[in-house]
Amino acid sequence: MKLSTIWGVAALLSSIQTVSAYGKRGAAERAAYWWAYEAETIQFKDHPDPPYTIAKDCVGSGPRGRCNLAELMHHLLELDEKTKAPPITVAEIQNKFKKITDTPIEKLSQDRLMQVINEFEKAKPEEPEPDSPGEDEPKKPKKKPKPWKLTGNIREGSLYAGKDYYQSLEQIGDPIDNLFKSGVKDENKEQIIKLGRQATETVSYLRELEFDEKRLKTNSLWQQKFLALSEGKAVPKLITKTIANPTPKFGKDEGKLWNFADTMEEYRKNPIDGFTADQAERIFKQIHEEWIDEGNKDGGAPDYRKHLKAVNAAKVAARRANCDG
Repeated sequence: MKLSTIWGVAALLSSIQTVSAYGKRGAAERAAYWWAYEAETIQFKDHPDPPYTIAKDCVGSGPRGRCNLAELMHHLLELDEKTKAPPITVAEIQNKFKKITDTPIEKLSQDRLMQVINEFEKAKPEEPEPDSPGEDEPKKPKKKPKPWKLTGNIREGSLYAGKDYYQSLEQIGDPIDNLFKSGVKDENKEQIIKLGRQATETVSYLRELEFDEKRLKTNSLWQQKFLALSEGKAVPKLITKTIANPTPKFGKDEGKLWNFADTMEEYRKNPIDGFTADQAERIFKQIHEEWIDEGNKDGGAPDYRKHLKAVNAAKVAARRANCDG
């Protein structure tokens, strides 16, 4: 039995329909969606009946009804629960995006694009005052609503009809690779491929780093469980690896991940008390499953199964975007 990576246990996980993509990782994902969308705009610019695949029903102000950046961001918004409409207008997004939309693509930096997406927010209207309490009742504090952002969940089906968030994220690298393989001539082709690949790699980096930060925080717990399950025979040294941020000005320049392949390789070279590497591998998988289950008790947060599924979808997207990179 060979352990290439602990992510291999993802095949055992059940299907979950949604997962949040807030903050930096949500901004990076939207940058990746944009470059994938732009890749198809260029690839099929002269096609009589363009076979678009991503956000096909996004109708915008560009040639052939293609959407600009603000229009695509608006198209992806999850609808407001009360109004059943997008909570923000295209004009409001366009106004905040003016500086980057006026920048020629060859001068547009990835970190600047992601930062503008991440920083966008619009204040929600104040909620009405709660009913006046009686004389003996304490006055309830007025709730200050959180602002609307662009980096929350995307509307289901807004990227690929009939596909959930994870399936859509997996496919986002395909338009980038398809443009690379095409014979289309365009002055922006190389830059869009470069930025598209960088964006998918950044999404994968941020997703994987966030998930492993949760595991590193529970390092001592893992070691205690391993010691108990191995009946006190062994606690393998957990080896980490450092990975660089593909967009270093957006978030941490680098981060640490648990490198399970190297951990097991080291254990094979130096087994403890006759406790085999295969036995150690099985225990690692058991602890991993128990750790994930503990994060999902009674529907509580964090939902590690959702996060792990998103990690794997992001890794697939990055791999597909870089098939010939």
